[in-house]
Amino acid sequence: LHWNGQAEDELYAWLKVRMYIMQSNANKKRLKYIDKKIREVNKNHLYSTTRVSTYGDILEHTEHV
Repeated sequence: LHWNGQAEDELYAWLKVRMYIMQSNANKKRLKYIDKKIREVNKNHLYSTTRVSTYGDILEHTEHV
């Protein structure tokens, strides 16, 4: 298991670590630490700026519904 250093892959890397630790029957303290790191990862790059109107029209990020 390793992280390639790319910001967009950090969350995926922590999720892989969590799965590995859970499979190895780790103690709760380790899982709590990993869960904390997952919560702290900057997820802004995962969110889209695209919006959809109530009618299903795709709007640019500067338009309002």
